[in-house]
Amino acid sequence: MVDEKTLFYAHTENLKRELNVDPLVFFGEEAKEKTKKYGSLFLGAHVWEENPEFVAVADTNNIGILAHEMRHSWQYKNRNKENYTFRSSSNKPWILKKLARALYLIYYSFNRKEMDANNYAIEYCRKTGLHHEVLRIEKLIKENRLAQVITILAHPLFVYLLYVVWAYLIV
Repeated sequence: MVDEKTLFYAHTENLKRELNVDPLVFFGEEAKEKTKKYGSLFLGAHVWEENPEFVAVADTNNIGILAHEMRHSWQYKNRNKENYTFRSSSNKPWILKKLARALYLIYYSFNRKEMDANNYAIEYCRKTGLHHEVLRIEKLIKENRLAQVITILAHPLFVYLLYVVWAYLIV
């Protein structure tokens, strides 16, 4: 039986070849440490603001998350040709960074980049026989969309908070 790290490395190399990308890839505690300044590492992250760019995955069991984040690397590489937008908030005041992050989390699972990365991860896991990963990704998508719907229903409160931030910045 192949251990999970060996399997993780094999999928990493396969994804790099298939997508024609070559980001650094970190997992576990090293991934958490690398992504600290960008916020928490939930399950995975693609950090394009560093040179070289990197992908971080919390757990070597999550090949679907690896495929999802590697797809973001492909999107970044092909951003001009495929019309993907990547915006940095690193030079913005902390309050605007928090606001941008909150807005992103609201529409995250409806975002074109995320839907493409999710679809790619599902396709990759299906063709490599990782059916348990397909189920895990589909469950995460469903849970994220439910959370977004609940958040959108709380929109009036969010609009009020935007007003408070705007008033604070103006005064």
